[in-house]
Amino acid sequence: MNKRLLKIHYSYIGMSDLNIENLSSYSSNSDNENNFDINKNYPNESINNSYDSSIISSKNNLSQYNISSPLSFGQSPSNFILSSSPAIISQSPGFKSPPPGLTPPPGFIPLSPDYRSNIKLDNTNSNVYSYPYIVPSSPNVILPNNPSSNFGIINGSISNLNVNQYNFIDDNNDSFLNSEQSSDDITEYENDEEILEETKKNRQENSIITQLILERAGIKIKNNKSDYEINSIDIILSTMINIILISSIEILNRHAVTIEIIIKYINENIYIFNGENIIINQLDKNDIKKHILTNKNIYKKIKINDTEYVTFSDDDKFLESILNNKNLPTENFSKNIELLMKGINNPEILKNNSNFKSIERYVQIFPMYKNLLSDLLEILLYEEEMEGDLLESEIISLYNKGFYSTYYKFLIYATKDFDSFLTKCPSHKNLFKKVNKINDGMIFNYYSINNSYFDNIDYQKEISNIIQKDHTDYIKLILILNFIIGYGEFYNNNQFILLKEIQDYLKQFTNMTDDNIELYIKNKCKDSLDINPNYSDKIVSLHFSNFQEQTEQTNNSDVILKELFNNLIYIFNNKIVKYREIDYISNYIELYPFINEFKDYIIKYLSEYKFYDQEKNIYKYVILNVSDELKNFFQYYKICCNGFKNLLSNFKNLEFHDFHKTRFYKYISSSSEKDETNDITPNINLDREITETVRKMLPTDEDYNRLNIFKERVSDIITKKWPSKNLRVHSFGSAVNGLWSNKSDVDLCIFADSEGEYNEVQKLAKVLRKGRMKDVTPIKNARIPICKFKDPKTGFNCDLSVNNRIPINNSELIRCYMDLDERVRDIIMIIKKWSKCRGINDSKNHTFCSYSYVLLCISFFQNINPPVLPNLQNPKAFPELRMEKKTVDVSYKLINKNFNGTFKLNICYYKNYKEVSRYFKSTNDMTRSELLIKLFQFYGCIFKYKNSNISSSIRTDGGFDYNFNKDRNNNRIGFAVQDPFIEERDTISNSNVEEKTHIINEFYRAYKILKKKDSNLNEIFEND
Repeated sequence: MNKRLLKIHYSYIGMSDLNIENLSSYSSNSDNENNFDINKNYPNESINNSYDSSIISSKNNLSQYNISSPLSFGQSPSNFILSSSPAIISQSPGFKSPPPGLTPPPGFIPLSPDYRSNIKLDNTNSNVYSYPYIVPSSPNVILPNNPSSNFGIINGSISNLNVNQYNFIDDNNDSFLNSEQSSDDITEYENDEEILEETKKNRQENSIITQLILERAGIKIKNNKSDYEINSIDIILSTMINIILISSIEILNRHAVTIEIIIKYINENIYIFNGENIIINQLDKNDIKKHILTNKNIYKKIKINDTEYVTFSDDDKFLESILNNKNLPTENFSKNIELLMKGINNPEILKNNSNFKSIERYVQIFPMYKNLLSDLLEILLYEEEMEGDLLESEIISLYNKGFYSTYYKFLIYATKDFDSFLTKCPSHKNLFKKVNKINDGMIFNYYSINNSYFDNIDYQKEISNIIQKDHTDYIKLILILNFIIGYGEFYNNNQFILLKEIQDYLKQFTNMTDDNIELYIKNKCKDSLDINPNYSDKIVSLHFSNFQEQTEQTNNSDVILKELFNNLIYIFNNKIVKYREIDYISNYIELYPFINEFKDYIIKYLSEYKFYDQEKNIYKYVILNVSDELKNFFQYYKICCNGFKNLLSNFKNLEFHDFHKTRFYKYISSSSEKDETNDITPNINLDREITETVRKMLPTDEDYNRLNIFKERVSDIITKKWPSKNLRVHSFGSAVNGLWSNKSDVDLCIFADSEGEYNEVQKLAKVLRKGRMKDVTPIKNARIPICKFKDPKTGFNCDLSVNNRIPINNSELIRCYMDLDERVRDIIMIIKKWSKCRGINDSKNHTFCSYSYVLLCISFFQNINPPVLPNLQNPKAFPELRMEKKTVDVSYKLINKNFNGTFKLNICYYKNYKEVSRYFKSTNDMTRSELLIKLFQFYGCIFKYKNSNISSSIRTDGGFDYNFNKDRNNNRIGFAVQDPFIEERDTISNSNVEEKTHIINEFYRAYKILKKKDSNLNEIFEND
């Protein structure tokens, strides 16, 4: 179980941007009637006759949508209804996934894992990303006007969906980002599906104890739809029907409602949930009947005198209510329904509002009720007691403004307030305990789980039962170690306890005699315990020399032992106890049984498979591979060490490193990596994979034609707005330096001879919008202000700056290096792809940008013996050749973001590779595979990355400057990557030691993978 709350950003289903899933299931097929055998002479009390039974039109104006017939092959309209079977996005070859963080196009709904496994995947264009999403195909769902849509419906599947047509938003920066994340400064965002899987895993780990508590409390969950796959339309329909039935019972005292009334009030209020991307048309009788049929445990449908009614499945008053109650719907009835339904989408209107009937008596029939109770229990199991306002804030913020957060607030506020939800709902009011406490003269409510669910534990019986199971001797050893840790006294850096005390302690749980216990310790526990007879009373001490004093957790030894007992009972007997994740035993973990087996699994994983990986994957591997009988021991150690990281912290040959709140481990073998420098041989298969991977990445002639068209379009927009300013648009970056791929963005810069309004990115953005560019976002606070935008005609994403001239020269310099040796270009393109796949090419998250990786690679090729590349900035290198010499205006912000203004910079470099190649011929004949492996080895094993005076510097002979900033005020932690022209600029200054260490370890991982004889290139790209 996680030791802390699941603090995740969960926006899988958003109320403000409603995703409708599987609405097509509400078909027009009629279901079997549950006809009651009612005397025909009973009055025909049809509530339907007292109402306008016509379907109320949606309050949204649908005339703006051009509703067309179902698509046929070849059509590509901008508006359409899907009315055939749900359409599945085809899968491109190689299971090519969308970029991390890319949200589905409007109207596409995540498929449940079970459904995805049954999909037969088609092959489509390799440039098309595959989506595990489904398009709702009911005639009740309309996809809105989208001029950039380009769908072709073929046999119920959608092919050729170009992800370039869709954009997603960074919640933190409010800036539009596009699906092509090849720009140096674009942030990679965590995939919602990864969050979903992680959350589901955590819920599974935590579900055992919460389920046991719910069972012991006798809480019956009427609506057990609490999985994360539950779709929003199902939740909304159930909630709306519940509200109508509850309002009828509470206000009209009628326990059954006609389907016509349900339809009326649903359709009157369905507009509440309509968003910009999807509009729900009105529902009819068959939609409601279908929903009721699939929720038989909550509702039942009855028919009396040809009138269909709906009631709760366990309501035994419905018949009397129908026959004897003649109350008709009132204004209060309608207002109550409207207010509560609005509260589903906007719970705040219910908070502190007394103008509605509380749902507290019926909360158990609402979707996600079980989730809410389970999350509350998990918080209080850890915190034990929590102040009410803080607890409410924790539970609501648990899913960070996602659908769960909104619905949780609805359930809480629809019962009046948080205190009412915890203490007044009949279904669970005895589950929680409230205590009033005075703090600074104010009274606060504190809540905890009712202790009656934990009290009266028979420890002797529970521990005895565990001992009688398998591994009896090992459980006894754990009990003794726990006893010594809990009650031992520190003496000369050893922890010891009287043998007599252990004998009395162990006899409480076993039938062993004193002699048996002494023999057991001598024979079975000799690797962990010592008996010292050189005292008046025999002493038992821990058997290890490198003793570190345990951090004191409490002065009460009874508390320590009780909590260790509780954890043991929780894990081995699967019982409800107040278990607690706290670090009691990590300093002693090497003494515990089976710990070497667990260590062997971990070392095998890190030395043979992944080499450097995050904690959760190592833990998953151990759990999946260790025998079932040992799983409990491993889980117990994890809890008593306060997590997996403390369990591994004392293992030798394991290095761990925290990167962005995730712990990573790598195994360091006894042999030095430096000794392996001559152990790298050519790998023909790897060479072939490198060449083929690069070939697929390289742009085609058509791509270059599109680039020219795009550049002309931008230039026309700019020059038409400011025709007299002599403005020129130039390309730089990968589109110029020879490292452009078919997935790359485009970097453009406007050259201006004078200042003007075009220097203001907000005004530049306005001009681009008028020029029909899409997703235009000005970013004025960057070191170099830019406008990000997308051209809908060519599909390119672009960063546009003004008078940022130095990158033009950088691009020319790098282009010359790339043209000198094709091996260099190919390897750098592999490095760029690898760094993006592994999540370490993102300057916004303080890792390196592509430009820095290019410079690191060039430094390596200058440094290797014999060198592959020369120094193109050394005037003495080729005295026969003319150097390019310029004076460039450079922004001070490139050196320090707090500085303003520009300065003059004199630069010089060789830019004509044909001339250089006449004087420089590399004698290095290594293959691409050898060079790539050596590059990973150099930075992963040899490079002194912690030395702040070392700089990767392609302006220096040998590729490295070992005195960079040595005599200056240097606050840097770790090495630098020096800009080739701006001497003071460190291109990785945004990275801290945490990021640098992680990146170096990623180089190490890639080296270890490629060094294996049976390795393939794709392994280094894989990201679990």
